[in-house]
Amino acid sequence: MIGKQLLNYKIISLIGEGGMGNVYLGEHVSIGRKVAIKVLLPELASNEEIRSRFKNEASVMAHLQHPGIVGLYDYLDQEDGLYLIMEYVEGIEFTDLLKSLTEPLSIDRAKEIMKKVLSAFAYAHKNKIVHRDVKPSNILLAKDDDVKVLDFGIAKLIGNSQFNLTKTGTQVGTVYYMSPEQVKAQELDHRSDIYSLGVTFYELLAGFFPYKSMTSEYEIYDKIVREPLLPLTDTMGDAYAQVWEVIQKATEKDVEDRFQNCDEFIAALDAEESKPVVEKKTAQAEKEVKAAPTPTPEPTSKVKVKGRVMGRLGFFLSLIGFVWGIDMRYVYTLENLMYRLGVYIGKYEIIGLCSVAVIISIIGLVRISKTKGKKGLAIVGIILGLIGIVLWYDLEFLFD
Repeated sequence: MIGKQLLNYKIISLIGEGGMGNVYLGEHVSIGRKVAIKVLLPELASNEEIRSRFKNEASVMAHLQHPGIVGLYDYLDQEDGLYLIMEYVEGIEFTDLLKSLTEPLSIDRAKEIMKKVLSAFAYAHKNKIVHRDVKPSNILLAKDDDVKVLDFGIAKLIGNSQFNLTKTGTQVGTVYYMSPEQVKAQELDHRSDIYSLGVTFYELLAGFFPYKSMTSEYEIYDKIVREPLLPLTDTMGDAYAQVWEVIQKATEKDVEDRFQNCDEFIAALDAEESKPVVEKKTAQAEKEVKAAPTPTPEPTSKVKVKGRVMGRLGFFLSLIGFVWGIDMRYVYTLENLMYRLGVYIGKYEIIGLCSVAVIISIIGLVRISKTKGKKGLAIVGIILGLIGIVLWYDLEFLFD
């Protein structure tokens, strides 16, 4: 095929191979525009069902003109084969993109890419076209994270029997991305694509499809029909909790419980983007708290407690000595009471009490000072204790 000319396009090189045909890079001989030329394999060209499917792809693509869908330029039906001349996109299939990554795509980037994919499918569904084979290998990622959906080979134009090439009771699609109704070979509508888009989004975030550990088709079919997807949070962490809720909605078993169209899917992603503004900050704060080293308790905390206790004790002893000293020296109330009780406390006992109170208050003050605690009671205790001592002490004796 290399070097062959179709209409005004010359085939340059092989760029892809598939089950039904190969894809070649072509170039317009006059203006140099590059195109992708899909060629039905010669050994299949005589099979009427496959020829019909190939023509179906051309007919479906002719109905679609959207920046997120690969465009069709021309279709050729010749004796030597069938050809689709399509828009050439320099990009990479999602499947190859995920294989090339050394770490998962960020959640925000994956959501932005997915919204573009959903926009393309929303357009196709509004034109009554159901893709029926949604999977990462049928979506290209171009520069600036633009997307291009391709391969409408088994797509169905709803309400037009000309485009319904599969019989009721026949499975269509790729196993891993099938919806429950596809597995059951039931009638499909656009909500089947939504399920497959949910699985594709799962893989875009996680880097693998939900049933990667399974090798039996029967086991996969059973999981699709009976069990929900493996929670994304189990494999990727709690940061994916909210986006996982969106995927859960898209992949509900019952079509009535899913998003009813791609616009609802997009709206959920937009709502999920605005909702986490506070929650993301909270999560980030929690993460920072967890990451931060646990503060070591102040080594002086016990000192502070003991200092406060001693300061208060010294204050109360000084207060007792001060009041008692004032009363016994000038009022005599307590002195008379003590005589009646048969207890005599003289000035030296009062001085001793005040002295002890001052010492305790000073020790408490020193301890509190080391921890920058409140020193008021300790200081007052020292002052009151000193006053109590002065009231009873023979000051002349100090100077003898």
